[in-house]
Amino acid sequence: MLTIDDIVLLHDTRGISSLRDYVDSDNALKTAEFCLGNMGAVMITTGFYVKGFPETDGPPGAILLARALKGLGCKITIVSDRDCLSLMHNVVGDEFELIEFPISNFEESQKYASELLNRYHPSLMISTERCGMTKDHVYKNMRGIDISDKTARIDLLFLNHPATIGIGDGGNEIGMGLLHDQIKHVPSLVSDPAITKTTKLIIASVSNWGCYGLLTALSEMSNKELLPPKQECWELVKSIVDAGGVDGFSGEREYKVDGFGEEVDGEIADLLHRYLSERLV
Repeated sequence: MLTIDDIVLLHDTRGISSLRDYVDSDNALKTAEFCLGNMGAVMITTGFYVKGFPETDGPPGAILLARALKGLGCKITIVSDRDCLSLMHNVVGDEFELIEFPISNFEESQKYASELLNRYHPSLMISTERCGMTKDHVYKNMRGIDISDKTARIDLLFLNHPATIGIGDGGNEIGMGLLHDQIKHVPSLVSDPAITKTTKLIIASVSNWGCYGLLTALSEMSNKELLPPKQECWELVKSIVDAGGVDGFSGEREYKVDGFGEEVDGEIADLLHRYLSERLV
């Protein structure tokens, strides 16, 4: 029987599964346990700049996590840069409080991050598919191109927080600092990895699938069905595209996530539901 971690690493095209031995064998379940132990005010971030637009990987998973955690009693805020927030507002409306983190220099961003943490006092921070800074404090995409002028320094919120979760698929996302040295030895991943660490890290072939995996683990631990049907998951992807999101691989407005279409996304969701069907009472 495939585990949650097995399932979210299927169809790996970039070599992220090479890092599997450096995370817990039951990583999704341990991350869910950690998540449930830090419930309260949860701050979620996502949004990755691709050719002028936010990509389709990240926002759907972030919204699904936000809805599930809200259903478990958490107060949710979502933080991103202006373009991604505009896109997400078109999808979720006033369902959650959306906070714009301005794109600015390091010092001004540090000040804003401190003010935000003091104002909201989050019990838990979650990042999915959000670019993290390199050792030189710049932000780079998978091709090594500097996208700092289009990326808010949101990872400054994570640096000194005691309860954080990162979800990523390429090595340049918030959380990947936990595996910085290991990533540099995988040629198919980024050569200049993110240095921002999180307390827990979920790796997946697609970050949205990492969110599906965390929802599955939360479902198992809470005995509640928190992962929506595959059709609902994909409708959210389509809504993100219709609002202006683009596929991270092609940079085009098409119903794909990192090059994968509805069939493969649905396969992952189906396998996770099959896993849950044998565990939920």
